[in-house]
Amino acid sequence: MDDDPLAGVRADLTATSNQISSQVRTIVLGVLAFVWLFLSGAKDIPAEIVCAMPKSQLIVVAILCILSLLADWIQYFLGYRCSLKVLKEFDPARPVSAEYDTSTLIYRARGWSFWAKQAFAAAAVAWMLILLARGFTA
Repeated sequence: MDDDPLAGVRADLTATSNQISSQVRTIVLGVLAFVWLFLSGAKDIPAEIVCAMPKSQLIVVAILCILSLLADWIQYFLGYRCSLKVLKEFDPARPVSAEYDTSTLIYRARGWSFWAKQAFAAAAVAWMLILLARGFTA
């Protein structure tokens, strides 16, 4: 019998969080590929569309993508630090289970990083879609 009635929910949350992070990386790298395509002036894209894409706007989209990837890395780095702290403080002589200290700044920043990467990715995608829409209607 499992002592944690929320074990299934926790497992689902972990799996879902991992999948969201993976999808964000894929989307952000795809947007970066589009930015690179337009900045490089690829010959396969009609000149009218390339000209309608302001380079400064494309750079902003690229920066948002990079910030999303940076927030992703920060989230995992902080997660590593949180887990390392729990392992270092664990005393096998005490019958209490090891737990994260959810009040620490490093633990909370881990959650903020998760949401920041979503926000940066969403902003990059929205901005890129606006630029694409303008390019095709120019």
